[in-house]
This record gives sequence, C-alpha cells and structure tokens, in this order.
Amino acid sequence: MLQWLEMMKNSIGLISYISYSDTVKGRVDPFSERKGCILTIEDFQTLYTHEMNVQGVSANTVIHYHANICRALQYAVKIKLIVANLPDLVESPKKINYVVSFYNAEELNQLLAVIRGERIELSLSWLPFMG
Repeated sequence: MLQWLEMMKNSIGLISYISYSDTVKGRVDPFSERKGCILTIEDFQTLYTHEMNVQGVSANTVIHYHANICRALQYAVKIKLIVANLPDLVESPKKINYVVSFYNAEELNQLLAVIRGERIELSLSWLPFMG
C-alpha cells in the first residue's frame, strides 16, 4: 500500500493525497503492524468496525477508507504483488445521507452577539446583512 501511495503522490491533488496517506499510514499500517501478519478479509472488517465503534468515525469516512484500500490493493493485483483484492469481498458500511442544516435568524443573532468585538467579527463584515 505504501508503494501505491508513493505512486499516487504525483497523479492526484494534495488534499486527495493527504486523505489517502491518512488512510494508509494512519489507519491500515498501524492496524497491520499490530496484527503482525498479512491482513485477511476478517481483519479488514474488524478494522472498519473498530474505526466506527472505537475511533468514532462516520460510516461515510469508513467508505472512503474502503475505497482507498481497494484502489491500493487493486494496483498490487495489477503489478502481481498479490493475487486478489480482499477488501472487495468485505462489506463496507451503508452510506448515511448528510442533511444540511442552517442557522435560523434567532440562532444567527445569538452567534453574532457572542462574537461582537472579537477578531472573527471582522471576517463576517462582508455579509450583506452585516452592513
């Protein structure tokens, strides 16, 4: 996976690379090192469950981890480092639709009252209702 990550460095944007790097170096590698072996299908499932239940990440984040892991291991299949992409066989969590909410007028007024006189107030001066 580290080889794939290095290969991807020059073919994706910085934010994508940081996300991929976090998945590989921050999640999969430490998990793999604790296991001390090549990961199995069950290990990937355990990793995903651990991330949601212990680390508190959302199902959508785990879906992103899963996609990155699958891409990395598909590359390993392509260059014949491994014979199968095991995470393809793992159930990833179901996507949770994010519902956007906005401040109502009363909540916005409360926020503005709290930041009045603070440095952040200046950055809001461009808003039309801020005058």
